Amino acid sequence: MYRLQSVFLAGAVVSTLLDAFWLLHGTPVWMAFDLCWPLSVATMVGIGVRVAIAGRWTGSIRWTTLWAQSWFVTSIPVVLIVRDAGLWVASAQLISGYAVLGLLLVRHETVRPTR
Repeated sequence: MYRLQSVFLAGAVVSTLLDAFWLLHGTPVWMAFDLCWPLSVATMVGIGVRVAIAGRWTGSIRWTTLWAQSWFVTSIPVVLIVRDAGLWVASAQLISGYAVLGLLLVRHETVRPTR
């Protein structure tokens, strides 16, 4: 899943570069790279599920990983229903999920450093 995520994320970065300069916009090449964004998000959800199932991390860090990775899945229905307010909810979920996950990971590594 991690390798697949790397491929999709690289494609998503290329898509952003193509959008920034309007290169190949609307062509099949652009569409193929643009498709990498939702595929990248889907693999992130898969990684979050995998971390939760594996159980290597315990407590809140285990579930915060799934929460942070699933921002797209949880936010899209809210955006479709509430529209403008949904964008604030999606942004708050994304920022809070990754901010809390980052803090938990820092604490986790300082408590049990890796070799």
